[in-house]
Amino acid sequence: MKQQNIISSILIEAPPIHIFTVSNLRRFAYYAAASYCNLSLNNWDCGEVCKATEGTQFVKMFNDDEFNTKGYIALDKQNKLIIVAYRGTIPGSIKNWHADLAAYQDSYNPVRGVKVHHGFYKPVRGVKVHHGFYKTFKRLQPKITDVVIRLHQNNPNFRIGLIGHSLGGALAALSALDLMQKVPHLVNNDALFLSTFGQPRVGNSNFAEYVDNNLKLIARTIVHGDPVPRLPSSNPIPYFGSYKHFGEELYINNPNEDPNSFIYESLF
Repeated sequence: MKQQNIISSILIEAPPIHIFTVSNLRRFAYYAAASYCNLSLNNWDCGEVCKATEGTQFVKMFNDDEFNTKGYIALDKQNKLIIVAYRGTIPGSIKNWHADLAAYQDSYNPVRGVKVHHGFYKPVRGVKVHHGFYKTFKRLQPKITDVVIRLHQNNPNFRIGLIGHSLGGALAALSALDLMQKVPHLVNNDALFLSTFGQPRVGNSNFAEYVDNNLKLIARTIVHGDPVPRLPSSNPIPYFGSYKHFGEELYINNPNEDPNSFIYESLF
């Protein structure tokens, strides 16, 4: 199967944090893939990706019709994980492309009226994010964060994993920031991690620094030949600004594979 072969071929330049072992990254890739399932996840029986993560307990599906985005929340009790996975762009979805192509930047504003870690407010000036990603996340946010907080309170020894592919990776990153704003002890805490696959750039250099200063565990996995992680441009463009990646990059050097096959192969 292509998914397993690709994940096994990861080349890591530096020793990874233990949460990001190859076996864990493979599991996280399956969780990202499950977000594309057209079948119900209620019984966690959506096919190969569900078999590979057997024992996972489905909690909630969330979606937004305006941008045709969706994802799910689940519990992996064996590995003590709370999973929040976001689906990426569907190639034929005009609504998804509307979100992807709205690449002008908005100011990033942490949630007002919520007491948060001081580090979130001090550097926020000058932080800019992709308009389409930010608007999409804000429409999904009310359906997600409070549920995750309750699961965290009920399972304090579980790690929280924000996971996503492509557009879903960008939404997962914004979700991690939102969660830290509301649960300040998660700032720079091993209890929270972000694992994305083929994720585009999400914001400007100030945003990248902002994420790196507050989120301790990040694995941004990319595949050789995939153009999405190179977008939007890191070079300044009038009216759009410039973008920069955050976090540690894990590179999969497998040029003979379709860059998206590790997500799509078992689903379509």
